[in-house]
Amino acid sequence: MPAPAKLLNLQFALSMLLELRRNTEAEGEEFLTYLLDMAAAEAADRAKATQPPKMARSR
Repeated sequence: MPAPAKLLNLQFALSMLLELRRNTEAEGEEFLTYLLDMAAAEAADRAKATQPPKMARSR
């Protein structure tokens, strides 16, 4: 999958995971909330690794 599409998919997954996490936390589902936290952290890490490197600023 090309990097831009992969990044968009990871960002979408992260968004959905965070929404599910809010719902499970509101319902008091501690373990499920924890698992969603871990999945969201993994999605965030992979999205960060997929982003193109930032260009160095010239002074």
